[in-house]
This record gives sequence, structure tokens and C-alpha cells, in this order.
Amino acid sequence: MLADPRLEQKISSWAVEELSYAEECGLVTESNNAYFGFRITRRRFAELAANLVEQVTGQEITPDKVE
Repeated sequence: MLADPRLEQKISSWAVEELSYAEECGLVTESNNAYFGFRITRRRFAELAANLVEQVTGQEITPDKVE
């Protein structure tokens, strides 16, 4: 299987410290800790925003069920 070079983890050197801090704070989790070289998607932005709200409020966010 060939690796897609577009999917390589590329973190700019200036962002390494900030990314580590975001991980320590619980903002970046295993489910959204990849592909930082790509443009952010709505889903990923929403997940990062939800992580921030959860960390600040101490309450877990649970999505509503769409019917």
C-alpha cells in the first residue's frame, strides 16, 4: 500500500508548543489530532469548539438526536 503524502502530519515549527499546550488542556484529542496541514472542516471546528466549552464549563456536551 502506498502512503498518500498529502496525509503526512505537517505541523509548522511555530505551532508545536501551542499544539502541545492545547493537548494538555484537553482541546485537541485523539479523534481530532491529525492532518493539521489541511484546511479545517466544519466538523473539526465544531469538535474543537465543543472541547473548549467542555473544558471551560466542566460539563460534557451531548449532541441532540436528529430525527
